[in-house]
Amino acid sequence: MPVQFDVSCLCMRKWHGRAFFLTIMLLSVASAVRSQQPASDSAAQKQPQKVAPCRASEYRQFDFWVGDWDVHSPGGPSVGHNLVTLEQDGCLIVEHWTSLTGGNTGTSFNYFDVRDKKWHQLYIDNSGNAGNFPAMAGNFVDGKMTLITDETQTAVFRWTWYQLGSGKVRQMAEQSNDGQKTWKIIWDSEYEKVRPTALKP
Repeated sequence: MPVQFDVSCLCMRKWHGRAFFLTIMLLSVASAVRSQQPASDSAAQKQPQKVAPCRASEYRQFDFWVGDWDVHSPGGPSVGHNLVTLEQDGCLIVEHWTSLTGGNTGTSFNYFDVRDKKWHQLYIDNSGNAGNFPAMAGNFVDGKMTLITDETQTAVFRWTWYQLGSGKVRQMAEQSNDGQKTWKIIWDSEYEKVRPTALKP
C-alpha cells in the first residue's frame, strides 16, 4: 500500500522550522547588542578625568603677583619689567624678569608644596652663578607673602610681596647678619600693571 504524505502537515513543519530559526537569529543579535552596550559604558567611565588639584585657596594666595608689570623704585624711575604667569593648571607661578637695560634677566618658579604647607621659590638669573639667589620658603600671613632663605646660614635673606592697591604690588628684600635680630633693606620696588595700548579707530 503506497505511503501517503500529508502535504499540509509538511508545510506547517517547514514554516515552524523557519520561524524557529528566525527567532534564534533575532535573539542572537539582541544578545550581541546588549553585551556591547555595557562595554561601551564601561570604557566611557574609564576615560581619565581632567585633574585640577591646585584649586584650593592655599594655591591662590600668590595670584596677586600674576600679571604684566612695570617695576620701579618707590617714587622713582623704572628699573625693569616683570612678566609673571600662572602655569601648569594653576600649580606654578613663573616670573620672567628683565632689567631696564636688558642686561640682567632672571626666572623664578614659585609653588605651594602640600607636603610642608609652604610656598617655595627658586630663582635663576643669567649670571651663571646659581648660588646668587638661594632657595626660599615661607607663608602668606596677614596679606603678605614672605619667603626666607636657610635660617641656619650666617646671612639670611627675606623677601616680601604685598598689594598696595588695585594693580599695584610692593616687593622688598631684606638681609640679616645677626641671627635675624636686625634687618637691612637691600631691594625695594613697586609694581604697576602695564596698561595695554588702546587701538586707534
